[in-house]
Amino acid sequence: MNITVGQSAPDVEKDLLSDIGSYGKQNGQVADALLVVIEQLEALGDSALGDDKAVAAFKELMHSVATVKERHNRKACRPRRR
Repeated sequence: MNITVGQSAPDVEKDLLSDIGSYGKQNGQVADALLVVIEQLEALGDSALGDDKAVAAFKELMHSVATVKERHNRKACRPRRR
């Protein structure tokens, strides 16, 4: 596989994909961690997050991703519903 985007380092990209995981796996782990941070802030009473459209859209995205993962018997982080 050849990957060249802008000033990227194709050897680094190749090793990341083969040794660490696909872009989907990497993005999924970042998204799961972000969901934990959001929910911790909400638990601490950060009410501004509940009204933020970007946070709401992110949670809906995470619900959709979780639905697909669960359909394939994969572990999924699903946001808590309020």
